[in-house]
Amino acid sequence: MSATCANTPLDRPIVLKRQLGVWACIAMTISPIIGSGIFISPKGILVNVSGSVGWSLVIWILCGVIAIAGALSLAELSTMMKKSGGMFTYMLMAYSKLLAFLLIFGVLVLIGPPANALVSLTMATYFLSPFVSSTCVEIPGSAIILLAIGVNTLIVVLNIYSVKWSYRLEIVLTSVKLLGLTMIILIGIVRLYQGHTSSFEDAFSGTLQAGNVALAFYAGMFAYSGWQLMPTVIEEIENPGRNIPIAIGSSVTLVTIVYLLTNVAYFTALSSEQLLASPAVASNHLRERKGRSYS
Repeated sequence: MSATCANTPLDRPIVLKRQLGVWACIAMTISPIIGSGIFISPKGILVNVSGSVGWSLVIWILCGVIAIAGALSLAELSTMMKKSGGMFTYMLMAYSKLLAFLLIFGVLVLIGPPANALVSLTMATYFLSPFVSSTCVEIPGSAIILLAIGVNTLIVVLNIYSVKWSYRLEIVLTSVKLLGLTMIILIGIVRLYQGHTSSFEDAFSGTLQAGNVALAFYAGMFAYSGWQLMPTVIEEIENPGRNIPIAIGSSVTLVTIVYLLTNVAYFTALSSEQLLASPAVASNHLRERKGRSYS
């Protein structure tokens, strides 16, 4: 009887199935990073460097370097401690249950929901912007909120239903994000070739203040946030010792390059004053290029 009981499924250890390859890891790293930040942070950086185009681009580069350094450090840590949970697990193993609990409480209650709300509302704003007629002053707030709630609900249901399908969606959405930013970058390259460089004249004008520069870095790092999420599912990643460093290193480097080129593209169509006054930077960039407005 005892031998039979020992072989029952309840007595077997629970092991997560490793089904995430390197491309899923890359998508899982890029997708959380490229969110609302690239559309919101340009204003936050520019306003804190006195409208200086040159210094704003320098801030973007330095924030990318910081993100790459942090991502590579986390990649090394995650390959040493191959347990899911990410920063919670590392705090638990290195310090105490109290500090680990305070960390995860802060992320789930104080940091995560507001950040997720900001990303969702930004997504809804950009999605609805082309459908608003020229007679409307602004998009109805209720429409933005309902769309944001609906998309969040759909994502939650999909993650509950299937890990594999959720990461397939992650790959598709990441490709769409990169495709959209690539279109903006290509338009910017064409405009540079056509001689639209007025925004880059006297690019480093203006006076910098230490406090405002710190705020500019804060806005920039918000745009790069998300690279720390992949180790939370390390037990579901195939060959993590190889795939995690490749995915994190290549993803954050690619995002840094894309962010820099995207901001250069913004300034080929918008002046500093226009960018600071824009509620939706990317949409206004395309509208300025097409010579028409949806708002």
